[in-house]
Amino acid sequence: MESKFSENIAIVGRQNFPASFLLDRLDLDPEINPQRPDSVVIVPDRYSSDHSSILRELASVDFSDVRCVTLLSSTDIYNLSSAEMADESSPILPSSPWKVLEDQVSGIVSPHTSIRLIILRLPLIVGTGMKGILAEIAAGIMGGTYRHILPAHSEARHSVIHASDISGILPYLIDSEAQGIFNLTDRQHPTTEQIAEAIAWRIDHKRIYSVPAKWQKPLARLAKIIGWEAYSPARLSFLSTTFTFSDERIRHELPEYCPTSVTGYLKNHDYDNDRI
Repeated sequence: MESKFSENIAIVGRQNFPASFLLDRLDLDPEINPQRPDSVVIVPDRYSSDHSSILRELASVDFSDVRCVTLLSSTDIYNLSSAEMADESSPILPSSPWKVLEDQVSGIVSPHTSIRLIILRLPLIVGTGMKGILAEIAAGIMGGTYRHILPAHSEARHSVIHASDISGILPYLIDSEAQGIFNLTDRQHPTTEQIAEAIAWRIDHKRIYSVPAKWQKPLARLAKIIGWEAYSPARLSFLSTTFTFSDERIRHELPEYCPTSVTGYLKNHDYDNDRI
């Protein structure tokens, strides 16, 4: 799909991941937002629970000509201990910082009745600059410490999306009549093992060794003693549990849009230097 997007867009939170992909893909000024944008994309810090700086920055935007506001939210908003193709009506965690942020952004936008609000709830995002659990997996693979825990890692599936697909779909969402809340995934929902192997392929075809499930608890105990975050009980539990999300709603809204397989992208994309 060829981009047809106006350059008159303001990126709120351009210092946050994955804003750099938006700036590159949409060929926007990396330093300065337009004074009177016609669209606004809000990119909160995905690795912080404090979104106050985003709200302060949003308050300075001139909404006079804005026709669409898009918030990059997170599937972490859902109150789920596991998920198999959970949709946008799934229960929300009331105390989630993402719930608070969605409500606050909605409150800012709603008085402007001519503005459409799009909320994209995103799962794990792969791309240069990523942090969190995927960055920890990559670091563990690079250092030779990451292990597949089998069979759990070959069974647990996770929804993922590549940052380039987020920047790729935005022009079409904004130019459409879409509004409301949408999950967005690569629609492949790979296993934990497949994600790690694809990352390993990208970083010099590193080999990942496997350990049996009986090692999971000892690893968690050791991680607690030495402060090994990648093998903390919470991390191990997450990697061994399925969290997949349905994006049927966005398929219906944009039937022509087809996201890229994250694992395929990592293995087949023609990268520059150390990008991922």
